Amino acid sequence: MEYTKKNYKKAPLSSIHFRIYFALALGQIACGFALGISGTALSQATDYINIPDFWVGLIGAGSLIGLAGSALMGKIADQFGRRRMLMLDMYLFSIFSLLQLATMNLVILFILRILIGLMIAIDYTVGNALLVEWLPVKESGRLQSQLIVYWTIGFITSYIAGILITGFGTHNWQVILASSVVPGLMAAIYRSIFRIPASPSWLASQGKNKTAQKLIQKHLGKKWGLSLKQIRSKKSKAVSLKTLFNPPLSPKNHCWWVILCLSGIFIFRYQYLLTNSPKKYESW
Repeated sequence: MEYTKKNYKKAPLSSIHFRIYFALALGQIACGFALGISGTALSQATDYINIPDFWVGLIGAGSLIGLAGSALMGKIADQFGRRRMLMLDMYLFSIFSLLQLATMNLVILFILRILIGLMIAIDYTVGNALLVEWLPVKESGRLQSQLIVYWTIGFITSYIAGILITGFGTHNWQVILASSVVPGLMAAIYRSIFRIPASPSWLASQGKNKTAQKLIQKHLGKKWGLSLKQIRSKKSKAVSLKTLFNPPLSPKNHCWWVILCLSGIFIFRYQYLLTNSPKKYESW
């Protein structure tokens, strides 16, 4: 029997596309906010507690270090599904953000910043993968490139929030640091109310063609479905996470991860010393 369904990747933009896009845009705002807020918070923290310059750089770069887990998060998503991770990550992001209120221990703060970075990595890698797998081919590049606008909005908003948040005494810097819980919860609640659908492409790769077809027809209409190539493809073999540490991904790519982390520490420390301790910077 001849297959008559049209490739869903050629369907016109519809409400489901914008629902997914807005869910990711809110995530981008939260991610940009979390990356920007640490600078303002840590510059205030030094007025109340003694933080060595090394720890200022390390905590400030913690979220960047967490971002180095992007490849790992993508691999986990391939195993467990994009939707599940995107439904969970902004709640965890919010919890980790809020926990920054509960401690002034520098090691714990550093770990929390890394965990926040991992949640950002999920939104970057898994979110973009889901978006590409739903968007029409002709619209994918344009809409993806526009996500940077929302990230920038979050980053700029973090500095405004850092200026406006006052009145908490010696804990003001912690409140500023934890304020990323607000955009995080906004993204999480939206994703819970307007639920993100699973990726048809991922379902097809798991051998769940019927489920994928029903999902597409539910959101796009009965004339749309998987492409013939996806219908005929075999179920993907499960790949161990150990693959990440085998050639060709190692050691070259892991060296880049190390360079990214060290660069983040250096840049954050440089900016901190330049803006907050000019005299100290001159002798650094």
